[in-house]
Amino acid sequence: MSASNGKRYRRFKEREVQAYTDCSDIPGVVPLLDSHLPDQPGAGNRAWIVLGRAADLSKLDWQGMPLESIVQACFEFASTLAAMHARNISHRDIKPKNLFQYEGRWAVGDLGLVKLPTASTITTIERLGPTNFIAPEMITDAKNSDGCAADVYSLAKVLFALASGNNNPPFGHQSRN
Repeated sequence: MSASNGKRYRRFKEREVQAYTDCSDIPGVVPLLDSHLPDQPGAGNRAWIVLGRAADLSKLDWQGMPLESIVQACFEFASTLAAMHARNISHRDIKPKNLFQYEGRWAVGDLGLVKLPTASTITTIERLGPTNFIAPEMITDAKNSDGCAADVYSLAKVLFALASGNNNPPFGHQSRN
């Protein structure tokens, strides 16, 4: 396994899987159902996770949906993020493809870029987050930025995108990256 794959696996195991475990009691997080995290992953012993089956927002038809329903969905996402933020966990990748409908409720998933309060630095990151939904500070100084505040900014852009039907929200240079 290359050094790059080793870092990627550590990030997967120590961040993403740990975040799902740490958030397992938050109802608005897509649940981790099972995992296999070998000490020495390889071709015959791959690491994997199984999450609850959910539909991401990008696959749902928002056109013609009442604004009240869109606001309610974003309220539920915000409530989930608030519960995560209360534990000093920031998602840092809020966008429609990482927001889901799971068993009749709205849920947050894909915790691959999550920041945990106890996590060590694995890789140096200069720019972090979804191109069309990223907070400006995550472009200029992701390492020292407040991921919780960036989550709020990104969720506001998701609300704008869903309410306006514009999947490429405006507001400055970040939407052209």
